Amino acid sequence: MRPLYSFLAVLGLLSIGDALPGSVSDFLMVTNIKLRIPPPAQLSCANTTISFTVQDVNPIANCSATCSGTWPVASDQYPTGPYVPCDDAYAWNFANAGYNGPHNFTLQIEHIYEDHSLGPPPYDSRSTFAHTTVNKTSIRCHKQKDGARNCLQPLDLPIKAPIWMES
Repeated sequence: MRPLYSFLAVLGLLSIGDALPGSVSDFLMVTNIKLRIPPPAQLSCANTTISFTVQDVNPIANCSATCSGTWPVASDQYPTGPYVPCDDAYAWNFANAGYNGPHNFTLQIEHIYEDHSLGPPPYDSRSTFAHTTVNKTSIRCHKQKDGARNCLQPLDLPIKAPIWMES
């Protein structure tokens, strides 16, 4: 009889855990990726730039921000390690593998927002962490007359960045 009570106790705990507040969405939406790679003649003095828009589609946190970064072209000084602040309460960086060209990188994104279902301040803060890989299907590059490459995400192909952790 004792194992039955243990099973019911565990079942009761699972029900309580399921009732705890949580994220409504499983992803952040990434749109409007723009990447500019300078022409070969400027490799020693120019910067590669990236910008993109990210939106948390969770109704509690529904807001968007523009993120951007700049690093010397043909270098490994692209944003990895600490997150780079964006507009609003977002931050980003490249995953540990870094930036390996316009068709081979992973964006990591953090979003911090208030969720009053967690409790009163200062306990009402939630952080979500998401990541997504960018490749040839998610960004298209066009060579300019001066040799620079402008890479853009097609407007009709938003990227869902899965949320892999919340705190």
